[in-house]
Amino acid sequence: MAKGALFISALYTYDPAGRLKQQSDALGRKMNYAYTMDDLLDRVTKGEPGPGEMEVVKREYDGAGRVTLERVGGRQTVTYYYDGDGKLVDSTVDPGGVTPTPLPRSATGLALDWTVRG
Repeated sequence: MAKGALFISALYTYDPAGRLKQQSDALGRKMNYAYTMDDLLDRVTKGEPGPGEMEVVKREYDGAGRVTLERVGGRQTVTYYYDGDGKLVDSTVDPGGVTPTPLPRSATGLALDWTVRG
């Protein structure tokens, strides 16, 4: 390796279904991934699997497989709202009393971006 070169190493482990199960970096930090029975991402944790692991993301889905609730860091909760066509129209961040904000749309009706106001 050349002097001053940066070497980054990561290890990716997959479950029998081919889904990412664990990501480990060169310092031994681990991110663990769990899935629903429908192959949707259920939660992401960091640390060794077991009682000491820390939840990073937890998701809930509706019957169509759309994310309806996402808990980030075990504290902040984001709730997602969809219209009759299944397009994301609003989101609410809690805690803090933040009100839903309509999402700007492209000409085809896809969500472009959103800003949380509170």
